[in-house]
Amino acid sequence: MYRSCFTFPRCRLFSRIFTQNANHPNTCPPRVLAQFPKGVCHLMSPSMMQDLRASDRLVFTLDPSAPRSLGPFFSPSRSRFRRPPQRAIIPLFPRRKRSNYHPREIHRVQSASPQSLIQQLHWRYAVKRFDPAKKIPADTWAALEKALVLTPSSFGLQPWRFVVVVDQATREKLVPLSWKQTQPADCSHFVVFAARDRMTEDDIDRLISRTAEVRGVGVETLAGYRKMMIGTLVTPAAGFDVKHWAALQAYIALGNFMTAAAMIGVDTCPMEGIEPAKYDELLGLPNEGYSTIVACAAGYRAADDKYATLPKVRFRDEEVIRRV
Repeated sequence: MYRSCFTFPRCRLFSRIFTQNANHPNTCPPRVLAQFPKGVCHLMSPSMMQDLRASDRLVFTLDPSAPRSLGPFFSPSRSRFRRPPQRAIIPLFPRRKRSNYHPREIHRVQSASPQSLIQQLHWRYAVKRFDPAKKIPADTWAALEKALVLTPSSFGLQPWRFVVVVDQATREKLVPLSWKQTQPADCSHFVVFAARDRMTEDDIDRLISRTAEVRGVGVETLAGYRKMMIGTLVTPAAGFDVKHWAALQAYIALGNFMTAAAMIGVDTCPMEGIEPAKYDELLGLPNEGYSTIVACAAGYRAADDKYATLPKVRFRDEEVIRRV
């Protein structure tokens, strides 16, 4: 079964440049040149062919007036086609046995420009006053939650819990526990970043099982990886603080969340001015084996927040970046 094909309506195959491969005689050519009825030639570059890797075949719809012999590849003596078909199917790449295809392999990423990235990072700031009347749309918030889930972590263990506080009464209770800052109550969404207090073999096995499920491999093939993680985190060497390691992972998630929010026009405010132990008690985190590390408010800035228009104060690049 082929996932997709590319059709060029009523075009005449003009010529093709290709290299034969000893193992795969029908290896895709690096370039394909097609001539359209009006004489316009379309040249497919190697980079364009790279985009077609999601397809197993490229389909040309040939002009009915095309000659019987279409070059060495389609000549009657060397091709399985004895006459020019209306739809000539050209294999692109040798088929490979795969358990499944990951989405990132079949979708080309539309990346933001360097200019837009810098622009949004200049736009963002730690919002001091949120507009309580402005709420983040559901689809936008769903994307930000997915950004949290997709955050990278050491060993891929994801030793965190993201507590999204949606109950307004609970958020009001968080204000006195946040040095009387009002962002928890005024923002659209409030996220508490918690990390594991300790790692157990069950935590390791949970990742191993999930990896085997997603990648379609046997659990036994990950035995070495499991042993290494247990030796590092479950029975760590003297001086290795697992709780501190987990807290650092939560900060990776915080940075990822704030950058993702800025790129789609959502304001944030990271908050370390909180009482973590009282947060834990209010949210019931100790019973789950997690502890509060940091929090972040998300929403939209108030029109009267004076900090919104102030220029950013940063040291010069050469003072903070060292190249070796």
